[in-house]
Amino acid sequence: PIGSMAPLPPIVPPPPLMPPFTQIPPAAAGQVAMAPPATHQMTDDQFIAAHPGQVTVAIRESSSGRTATIVAPSVGTTVSELKALVSAEFGIAANKQKLSVEGHGFLKDAQTLASYRIASPSVVV
Repeated sequence: PIGSMAPLPPIVPPPPLMPPFTQIPPAAAGQVAMAPPATHQMTDDQFIAAHPGQVTVAIRESSSGRTATIVAPSVGTTVSELKALVSAEFGIAANKQKLSVEGHGFLKDAQTLASYRIASPSVVV
């Protein structure tokens, strides 16, 4: 009979994949410290205003596994400008670099760190 079925259990959402921002250890290999989810709804200008000051980015060079900490002037720094800083540290020409961040794939030179919601601390490969 149609009305005699037991009710289904309530649907419970799965736990978040990442711990809250404050629990992410700085420069953990393979992880990206993203800003809290609410900031993903901000415009780039709002994100820049909410994250003043320098940005510390751990860069891991994939062929050697060497990691270096790069300090960018702000979240308004372009990927191209970040590549220039990486070039100075690793000696790899900017046009030979392919920077990526988990969840975004390869970063485009004309975009800013704010475009990708990258704030301190972050890991870029």
